Amino acid sequence: MDKFGLNKEDFESYKEYRKAYHRLYNKTAAYKKQQQKYQQSDEGKLALKKYKQSNKGRLTQKKYKQSKKGKLTYRVHSAKRRASELLRTPTWSEEELIRKFYMNVPKGYHVDHIIPLQGETVSGLHVIGNLQYLTPSENSSKKNKF
Repeated sequence: MDKFGLNKEDFESYKEYRKAYHRLYNKTAAYKKQQQKYQQSDEGKLALKKYKQSNKGRLTQKKYKQSKKGKLTYRVHSAKRRASELLRTPTWSEEELIRKFYMNVPKGYHVDHIIPLQGETVSGLHVIGNLQYLTPSENSSKKNKF
């Protein structure tokens, strides 16, 4: 009997026993700490990026986005973003200019806030002077940094 109370004899094959063992081991604090450390390393970040770009990774992401939990997560994120934008839009902002700025986005570009609306150290305003066009890769690499 192992540390999780599993008996090898209770399983039809060693492979089934290993699956059950790993299922229990993956729930332990030691495993979660080890995984977190790996995910924060350069090697882990590179592996995650490679996985997300693979067919299997894209299909997994698509399946998650279509699931109940994925849709709920997206809605919560969107609501938070809209609320943040509303809170950081002053009464004197030029809403018509902002609307035109969004309407004239060049193909293949994103609208980015130069000073992030939800920055850790500083939060910008949703005004025309704080907007710029960036490529998707530049925008995602910038993240929430100023």
